[in-house]
Amino acid sequence: MNTLKSIYRFLSKRWQTLHLDYRVDFTPRSSPASGAGLVEIQAILEQQRSNIAGEVERILHYTEQLHAIRK
Repeated sequence: MNTLKSIYRFLSKRWQTLHLDYRVDFTPRSSPASGAGLVEIQAILEQQRSNIAGEVERILHYTEQLHAIRK
């Protein structure tokens, strides 16, 4: 069964192995705890807060219609 699974994963488009020439570091480049890199984004969000709130209200107005859409 293990051999069959490995063949399936080898041929399947869902399961693909990525071979890299270097080791990957999975730590984020900036984190909210450090605040690095987020100052500019926070400033933009604060400037646009009223516009964003208006757009969210517009979207929420159509909640029932959006839920009625079938996938």
